Formats: sequence, C-alpha cells, structure tokens
Amino acid sequence: MSSALRIQAVRSAQDRSAFIEFPKRLHAADPHWVAPLNRDLQQLLTPGKHPFHAEGRIEAFLALSGQRVVGRIAAIRNPAHERHWSEDVHFFGFFESENDPAVAQALVGAVAERTEGRRLLRGPFSPSTNYECGVLVDGQAGRPALMMPHNPPWYGTLLESTGLRPRMDLLAFEFLNESVDLARWQRIATLIRKRENVSLRPFNMSEFPREVELVQRLYHDAWRSNWGFVPMSPAELRAMAHELKPIIRPELGAFVMRGDEAVAFQLALPDYNEVLQRLKGRLFPTGFLRLLLSKRRIRHMRVMLMGVSAAHQHRGLDVLLYADIAEKARTYGILSTEASWILESNTAMINSITRGGGTYKRRYRIYETSLSH
Repeated sequence: MSSALRIQAVRSAQDRSAFIEFPKRLHAADPHWVAPLNRDLQQLLTPGKHPFHAEGRIEAFLALSGQRVVGRIAAIRNPAHERHWSEDVHFFGFFESENDPAVAQALVGAVAERTEGRRLLRGPFSPSTNYECGVLVDGQAGRPALMMPHNPPWYGTLLESTGLRPRMDLLAFEFLNESVDLARWQRIATLIRKRENVSLRPFNMSEFPREVELVQRLYHDAWRSNWGFVPMSPAELRAMAHELKPIIRPELGAFVMRGDEAVAFQLALPDYNEVLQRLKGRLFPTGFLRLLLSKRRIRHMRVMLMGVSAAHQHRGLDVLLYADIAEKARTYGILSTEASWILESNTAMINSITRGGGTYKRRYRIYETSLSH
C-alpha cells in the first residue's frame, strides 16, 4: 500500500457526507449510473435513524490518498442472518473504489480486521439481501432498474484482487411487452385458476398496514430456505414500506387468494430510476413532486418481490403471477418488465421465466473469502 493511502473510519457528519458524495464524483461520466437518494442513505448509515441498527451494525470507512477520497466500504454485522443460518459470517457493503487494486485491498483489509473472529467474509450487501446487493459483472449496457446496483466493469476484478472469490450470482431477466405471448399466458392462467380454485386481487392501499403484514408473512414463508435470505423485522419492513408507499401503483402488484387466504404475491414497481437519475440524489425541493407526477408516465417496471407460500409451491402459482404481470404490462402500456434478482441456483424459476418469453439481461455477483485469525 502506498504510504499516502490511508483508511479512515466515518465518525462525523462531514465524513458521512464524503461517504455519500464520493460515488457521484467517481461515476460522473457514466451515463447509466443513478445516485441513491441522499436522505435514504443518510438514514440507513446513521445508528438510531434506521431499524436495521436495532440489531445490526454498519461501520463505514473511507480510503484517502492525501486528502482525496478514493474509495469507501462498510463492515456489516447482521445478527438476523446469524440466527437464521447459524453461520459464522461477517459482511461488507457500500463498496466503491477507483480502479486501483491497492485501494480495494486496503478497504477489504480494513473490514477483515473487524470481523470479530468470524470465519467468512461475504458481500457486497448494502446492508443485506433485502437491499441493494452484488456487483454488476455482465449483461446489457444501460440504466439499472430501481434498487439494483450499477458499477464500472472493473469492480469484479478489483474484489478478486483482494482474495475474494465468487460465491453466488444474482440474475436479472427482461420481458419485452411486444414479444410476450399474452394469449398463451392467459390460457395457462385460466387453467391454473380453475385447478387450484384461486383468484387474484390487487394491493389495497386503504388497508396498507395489513397488506404489508401479508407481504412479510408470505415473503418469509416462501424465501426462508433460499440462499442468502435474511428475515426482516416488522420495524424494518415498515420502514421500507413507508419509503415505497408513495411510488406504489397498487394495480401492478397482486395477491393470489384461496378463499380469504393469501397464498402468493408479487410486487412490481414502476422503474423510477428513470426519474431518480435526473434528481442526482436530491429529493428536495422539487424531486418528490416530480416522482409523484411521473408515477403513471413511466413505461418500465421491475418485479422486485415474488413469493409462493411453502405449502402451495410447485403448483403453478408462480406462472399465474407471471401471467398477471404480462397482462398488466399490456393493459397499462408498460414496454418492458425486469424480473430481478433471481438466484443462479433457482433453476425452476429461471426455466419458468425463459419459457414465458423472458430473456437474460444482467448478472450480479456476491463474493466470499475464508478468514484466518
């Protein structure tokens, strides 16, 4: 490591501001990068401001060359993951770096020194699989979908230069409205509805707290055995729901109902990155209004959550949800729909998507290394 390069813990408001602002300078020339909202990132990083900190811990660090910020990272402790998986693992996230292996090695080394005797280091998670995670390593050029990462092509190489190795890939697929065989989807959906005696209903925004509880129950039940799953506390889910509520179009989401029981769901959101890219991380004074006014003009969406309760899996209900998404895309003038992210090991879902006309779009990678103490 160069003698001019040093790692500094984020302690002050000034440090936190430097942590948030660094990617804006780093990616200023990238036409596809989308700045996260400053307010949301401030809350997520500040103990006491976000429910993740009720149990979890985020320790942020800056890499400086002289007085210039050249990289950032966070060491992350997640007791919810440890309880669920009984796994001896520490995490890192919020990784950004100039194209310099010395910077990446110093950043990852700083996190490795704070793993408190744990056996594995894994990431990036910012701060868990319930948020932005992974490094873009392959796929189509273009703006990322809402709440998906975007980075220069050298990030994977930088992380591997530190001794990290690929652990799991997360895939994004795309449905283009014009190429989806909607009539075929509708025929299959009709058969499944009759066979399973189920119906679909949209989200009811007048009962929003109850709908959030339903999503949490179904999400935890459907995903609890999937690699990387981390249960969200009720407070954490409420905080995320509160952030997303203004931009939800309830008609785009759906619950599958068997009688009065919700047995599956999907949550699709308009891809607000189209608007957020122009806001450059600043919601005020006019950004919030621009978001609201654009809600029904955005022509792309992301399916960001989908789940079928464990007792109802392998009965075609996921296909029923895909058919519903395709129909809504046609009804509401959505030109393309991204389904992301999907574990590379989830071959059943990947097969359903590709049979239904979805095509591979991008690949995001999680890395891991063993630690010696």
